[in-house]
Amino acid sequence: MANVLNIPGFYYDTERKRYFKITQHASSKSDQKYERESIKKQDDHTAYKDSKNVLDRLKEKALHETEFDIINPFSREFGPDVNYFKKLTTRYNIAKSGEQTDDFDLIQKSGVWSDLTPLLGSVAQKAKALVCLPKQNSLLVITDRMNIILLNLAGSANYIYQEQILAKSECEFAKTHLNDDHLCVIMSAKGLGATSIAIIKLNASDLPEHISTAIYSSKKHEVSDAAFNNIQHLLAAQSNKLMTCKPAKKQSRPDTWRTVHKDKSDVMCMELGSQKAVHKSPWGWFGTRSGALYQMQSHLTPSNDLSELLCRFPGSSILNIRELGEEHLLVSGINAKGQILAVVPKSSQAIVKTCSPILLLLKTSVRNLVQETEVIKTSADGRFVLYGRKNTGSSDDTFELFSTWAADNLIRDIDAQAGVTTYYPIKVFSDCFPPDSLKHFETLVEAELHVVKKGDHHFGTTCKKDGLRLLILTKDTDAAGINLRSSHVI
Repeated sequence: MANVLNIPGFYYDTERKRYFKITQHASSKSDQKYERESIKKQDDHTAYKDSKNVLDRLKEKALHETEFDIINPFSREFGPDVNYFKKLTTRYNIAKSGEQTDDFDLIQKSGVWSDLTPLLGSVAQKAKALVCLPKQNSLLVITDRMNIILLNLAGSANYIYQEQILAKSECEFAKTHLNDDHLCVIMSAKGLGATSIAIIKLNASDLPEHISTAIYSSKKHEVSDAAFNNIQHLLAAQSNKLMTCKPAKKQSRPDTWRTVHKDKSDVMCMELGSQKAVHKSPWGWFGTRSGALYQMQSHLTPSNDLSELLCRFPGSSILNIRELGEEHLLVSGINAKGQILAVVPKSSQAIVKTCSPILLLLKTSVRNLVQETEVIKTSADGRFVLYGRKNTGSSDDTFELFSTWAADNLIRDIDAQAGVTTYYPIKVFSDCFPPDSLKHFETLVEAELHVVKKGDHHFGTTCKKDGLRLLILTKDTDAAGINLRSSHVI
């Protein structure tokens, strides 16, 4: 610049409009004192950010891997003796029997289903969902062709249901909902905006029977859940609505659906009361994305919405609802702090307005952000709860087994102010099976709880004693297809 004085030993910065002193050994502008300090400061800041990001990732990974040990009260109470005390005190009914349940009575069957091998016809069908029928030594397989196959593990297979209207479509996702002995199979057709809901009656002794099918068409929203009651009505959740229809035995066209409830938030899930408890409690319940839990006092009709708010979980989204015995519900959800597994009363009459509606919390280290990955099972009497995550590649956080009885939980946390008790898992995945049987484990496909009696038939084997058996379907590295394991855990 013409107006800038050329002062020996100084450099004029045109952007900052000021002089900077040039050091004695400077050979270029980048070597000037000012520039060197600026460059060094930028480099230090970049290195700090990189190291901080690396440390954050390492901390997150370490926290995920050790979370169960951190929240487990045995780690806090007993320190180095944690393994010893876990074996003595977290086993079911140890104080009474004084015995450890080391007899797993393991049943293993390899390659019960393969997506690559056609069982019926010349075209292979991929499994989208599976349901275990241990007394019949069979599996129900929902395929990507929107068909339902009864697969007998002795070697035979036949169709229970074949899709007619959407037969040429591919199943994008499949979900099952069991209410008493009625199984709703929800199958979404890819690219068509249509959902087929097949209703299967699961008989205790006879083969499963297809009762009816309903078709729901909507290109904007999918059916998130559906359940069938014993008065021939199907209830489905779609977007922010609850809808009902009366499905036909033979499907020739989409059904006529009627809206019976419309909410401000998306309806995520529902549960209908069982036959033995329905006269004592509400007819059903449903949960929303905003954390609201509703009860249905009687059968919903388009002109008479008898739903009533049971309670709210502020800042949470409800994922699933399950009956827990005759008086309680198990509600699973997610919020900013983590996973929620809460036990609440079935009826609003049992909730004191000045107290928290939550009676019991189950502390889990499993994380489920969506319904598609969630495994949530309860025993018939509501005593045991299995909570886990499907399609995970780590056995550490696959699932956890809880008991809702105080006698089975020797260690617990009690919030005196809120009046809420927290229970911890009595077993984790690695406790439920012999270690050698899990060394090739890769992915969990499905898990179920089954109460058995001595002498019951269980996948072709006679049960040796009463108790609770855990069934898992997995993909393993040492065998093709899907493998089955059944273990006596309680």
